Amino acid sequence: MAETQYVSLSLAAETFAVSVSLVREILDYADPFRLPGAPAHLLGLIEVRGTPVPVISLRRRFGLPDSPVDEATRILVIEIPRGGDVVPLGLMADRVCDVLAIEPSDCTMPWTGNGAGCISGVVRRGGQFVAILDVVKLLADQIEATAA
Repeated sequence: MAETQYVSLSLAAETFAVSVSLVREILDYADPFRLPGAPAHLLGLIEVRGTPVPVISLRRRFGLPDSPVDEATRILVIEIPRGGDVVPLGLMADRVCDVLAIEPSDCTMPWTGNGAGCISGVVRRGGQFVAILDVVKLLADQIEATAA
């Protein structure tokens, strides 16, 4: 099987990866427009080329404490296929690191407990683990709300 390209990003000391095929663009952080009554992980909306895009805090989604926004903070704009459409979502990350080429045979899935549903595999790169995110499962509730 052919290798797949992933954009790696960091949250605290952990590294995660998202398929390049889902990534539309990577933006410098901009304060989102806050939405009253939104879940804590939904930071608000940003405008991307005339389209409102919900921004999700991956830290909050994973139950990690917030960290200060700095010059490395990025918003990864992804497009999730849904039916014949795409749902744009922004993922706030501490930092976007690199593009990784990963062979499917290099991925392992070492656990099956709570939270494992949003991780499609784990690989080792540069002496550390990289968790490959299944963003469709991770953000299923937000995708449904956005598409409704």
